Amino acid sequence: MSGFNVIALAIAAFIATTTVALWVQGKAGIAAREVHTGVVHGLPVSNRTRRLWLYQMFASYQMSNFVLNLTVGFALYSVAQTATSPGAANVALLFAFFLFLSAFWVAGFSVVTMLGLLKSIRLDHRSSADRRT
Repeated sequence: MSGFNVIALAIAAFIATTTVALWVQGKAGIAAREVHTGVVHGLPVSNRTRRLWLYQMFASYQMSNFVLNLTVGFALYSVAQTATSPGAANVALLFAFFLFLSAFWVAGFSVVTMLGLLKSIRLDHRSSADRRT
């Protein structure tokens, strides 16, 4: 693959992946805020529902972000292997490195955030929905 095509593909893939990843991260932030406050779409929910919301929404957003970054990073790595110009290959490898770094940062961030949210659910005994039983 020619150097210009490799650089253009690497830049386009990086920008598209970063845009989607930022959008998904925003959705994960909304889900985390709802889990932390115990209010989903304006309605108070039980701790069981908050825990389910955490596993179903927040974790799925973070895993999709992780998989997206890894997939595009590996694609850019394979594109770099087919480049005819060493400079273009280095650009593709640089963008792949940033995507791998982003993927593992998201993984670490999501584990720490999920542990914190689980702790806040466990410590929150003020939910009126749990006291109805």
